Amino acid sequence: PDLILGTTPAVVSRLVDQGLLIDLASDIDMTAWPLYGVDALRLDDALYAVPMAASTEVLFYNTRLTDAVPQTVDELLNEARNERITALAADFYSSFWGIDGHGGEVSFEHGKPAISAGLEEWLTWLQLAQKEPNILVSSNAAEAYELFAEGYAAYFIGQSTFLPQLREQLGEDTVGVALLPRATVETDAAGEDAGAQGTLPAEVTGPPGSFLELQVGVISTVSTQTPLALALLGFMTNPVQQRELATSGLGYVPLNRRVRFDVRIPRAEAVVVRQSSSAPIVPLADLPAFAQLQAIADDGYAQVLGGVVEPAEGARAIEQRLRQTAQLAREDGT
Repeated sequence: PDLILGTTPAVVSRLVDQGLLIDLASDIDMTAWPLYGVDALRLDDALYAVPMAASTEVLFYNTRLTDAVPQTVDELLNEARNERITALAADFYSSFWGIDGHGGEVSFEHGKPAISAGLEEWLTWLQLAQKEPNILVSSNAAEAYELFAEGYAAYFIGQSTFLPQLREQLGEDTVGVALLPRATVETDAAGEDAGAQGTLPAEVTGPPGSFLELQVGVISTVSTQTPLALALLGFMTNPVQQRELATSGLGYVPLNRRVRFDVRIPRAEAVVVRQSSSAPIVPLADLPAFAQLQAIADDGYAQVLGGVVEPAEGARAIEQRLRQTAQLAREDGT
């Protein structure tokens, strides 16, 4: 095909490796196409994809089961103690928002993956949550989704693009959407961070961000209609079309920086847009390093949540393996 719409950066990476995409850097004036996420899609000076839309994680809640919207992770624990069930995916990717809420970031300096902070604190909270009978912690995001979609769980954290299918299954008025719960951090008498000590919050941090998942458009090297394909990409990413996409109830985030909303934007869509403002993007060039980080972190999460090691030891093991990975990459000259 001349044009592929709505694909992912991971697919783009594979197509670039196969030499199947044209470089759009010289064809697109980014002052006329002010799209968020463009820099994350660059490979050196080349641009093989145009960001069209995005999604991120939000807190869904079932209005038939609860009228409370937890603002913090400790409030989420309290909801569990009030017999309201939470379905929580606890793999690294799906629950990164907890690390972000504790001030942590992922970085890929020179292609070497690292987590800056927040890992031990978040693993400690996950371990605590796992002990609550009404918080169903799963490494399988699909399993957590089903528990909510079947009307069993009152709360679920998942991709904003789940919104239309959840509304179809549960009813439009039944599905509430809220910002991700913030982390809570204890402080000692002097006001210093005392570490993750359980559920006695003294200071709230945030806002947390989950990864922004991009949907992109690309043009094939065999295209015979490149100007027409570019025109279509330009049309689909203009402010009017992006605003319509964001207010369509599909759970997408607009990426055109010129999109403006007024008070008439539906509440669920407003929450999705606001939540996306703190969502980091994994750069296209760093996808291989991110895959390494994800595999190492998922293994560490499984060790902690399986009761093999304590959170502090699990966090140290993850960080050590990441350093070893970076060292091996340096020795290999990559």
